[in-house]
Amino acid sequence: MARHALALGSRTLRRFAGASRRRGAATDAFSDLEHEMWQRGATAYDAGFGPLTSQAAPTLVDAALGGLDATRATVLDVATGPGFVADEAASRGCEVVALDFSSEMLALAEPLTRKHAKLTLKQGDAQALPFADESFDAVTVAFGLLHLPRPEDCLREAFRVLQPGGKLSFSVWDKPAEGEGFNLVQSALAEGDPDVKLPGGDGVLPFFHFADAVNSSEALRDAGFETCVTARLPLVARLAAVDDLFDMFATGTARTRAILEQQTSSQLAAIRAAMAAGVARHAAADGYEVPMPAVCVSSQ
Repeated sequence: MARHALALGSRTLRRFAGASRRRGAATDAFSDLEHEMWQRGATAYDAGFGPLTSQAAPTLVDAALGGLDATRATVLDVATGPGFVADEAASRGCEVVALDFSSEMLALAEPLTRKHAKLTLKQGDAQALPFADESFDAVTVAFGLLHLPRPEDCLREAFRVLQPGGKLSFSVWDKPAEGEGFNLVQSALAEGDPDVKLPGGDGVLPFFHFADAVNSSEALRDAGFETCVTARLPLVARLAAVDDLFDMFATGTARTRAILEQQTSSQLAAIRAAMAAGVARHAAADGYEVPMPAVCVSSQ
């Protein structure tokens, strides 16, 4: 993994308490869309994207813990979903709080509380964390920032709840190259109507915004952090059939699923066919292996 580091200047002395500002109507609408999609799609996400996004968990925990003794570390996993990163951290002996705004996602993560005595679940808002200042040694956010209407608030809240010198790590999808998974999806959507309007969509950042190290470093600096280290993660979607990538996005995502749900039946058929043709170019011994690279960003 190629790693790149940026210095962000002196750490601000100001702490941000609670939610930083009132949500506007647009971001409220987007937040409602995301919540509805995850409530309805939690199980599909777990089945379809779980084997893919869980590949990032060890790197995220490594980056957040740094040189800490895991058995003495307290970790907050924000936007935990089914709990892949929380499970990884707890397996190393960390005391973990796993937070999500979706009750359906937390229901999927609930078995982890029986597996790990030091893991607890909490329903709450990533943009207004329900914890006191300086409560955790490390904070992780796996693929959650890109689903928030105000991701900068999540970063400020992470800074607030971290102990001085504590570390944050988060993952986002990398901007795709030709033939990679998200490129196949974007190209296939062009077969239908990719420009349908989503509730509150005009008020949120572009999907791959934080894949750019400059954008990440600026947001982290504004939140109070000093450093930004990025590493590309070569994640791979291992699929049994050429239609599996379409099914993953049609049932287990938020923005893309919302776009697909507004297509006509003929447009959906064209999008499915285009996506299947792209997947077919990635044939492997036991199905298909589609590159879905991500970026791990860490900061303190």
